[in-house]
Amino acid sequence: MSCIKFFTGQVGSPPHTYIDMHQRLPWLHRAKEHFRSAIDHSSWTESVTVSTSGWQLVSSGIPKSQQQLQRQQEAQQAALTASIATTASGFMSGGRTSIYDLAPDGDSSAGNLDGGGVSQTIQARKYMQPPDITRHMNTIKLQIEVTEFMKSVVPATSASASAPGRRPMPTLFNRMAVREELATQVMSLDPNVEDGFKLAQKIIQDFRLSNARVLCGASQRIATQRDWRRLDALFRCMQSMGMSSGQTHDDVILAAIKVISRESSESKQLDKLVGLLQSCDSKVSALISSGKLKNAYLASVKAQRVDLVKQIAMVAKEKNQPAISRVCEQFLSQQA
Repeated sequence: MSCIKFFTGQVGSPPHTYIDMHQRLPWLHRAKEHFRSAIDHSSWTESVTVSTSGWQLVSSGIPKSQQQLQRQQEAQQAALTASIATTASGFMSGGRTSIYDLAPDGDSSAGNLDGGGVSQTIQARKYMQPPDITRHMNTIKLQIEVTEFMKSVVPATSASASAPGRRPMPTLFNRMAVREELATQVMSLDPNVEDGFKLAQKIIQDFRLSNARVLCGASQRIATQRDWRRLDALFRCMQSMGMSSGQTHDDVILAAIKVISRESSESKQLDKLVGLLQSCDSKVSALISSGKLKNAYLASVKAQRVDLVKQIAMVAKEKNQPAISRVCEQFLSQQA
């Protein structure tokens, strides 16, 4: 998978801007064509020869009718095969292994690895089914789409156009946490939100990422920019996807509230966001974090939530607000 390694910077220098990543797209197109050629074969087998001087990928030439029998007879070698293949190709997380990484020198022909000297060899076989190849190719296609999208929406002069701290740019070939970061960027950096939201959802679904974490991250970043138009667009996108209720809905709004909860200049926007919250727990939590203990008390009493009133009473004592503490104690004494 040298093409992907050149794209990600595992070979050579890593990309630090979306423009740089976009210029490396020919590597991904080439990798896609390699997989396209491989998927045309209904089944194939490769053999690994391990010697004292190294290892190499060679063709086994075993007919398909004999492969099934041989796989049953070589059950013990299967574990060794998986170990060698997994160790040799570590570019993808999640257990996705590529057979192509087993030949780093690019030579797929059979031959003596140690130049004719005496060697100890181990024959092991790795099978890659067409569905596995398809998954690899779909990841490449999605990364191409993401790269082209980010190049189009992120200005070259923007701070978002480069990785913070000159770290390598996130890609779909990284671990899950990095994929979540990329999905968050796609969703939060789109000026119109809608296209980025749809593309981020594709990433989330393909890699089974946490929808809540990505949405909360996007909400927090948009709120940091004080772009309320785009924040409203994010909520509309959630509603169109059937996310207009439930804890995830409230968590996304709370993520934005936490950003502005202590700023008096954003009081109007804060009240609007609190009004969007559905559960009493979420509303009281938001009001407490923004220092509006009286409103939090009234919401708790209206819902007859003794546990929340106790929480408010404790916070009132910590914040030295005796009036709020006193009314809380009065309510609690009546409920005793």
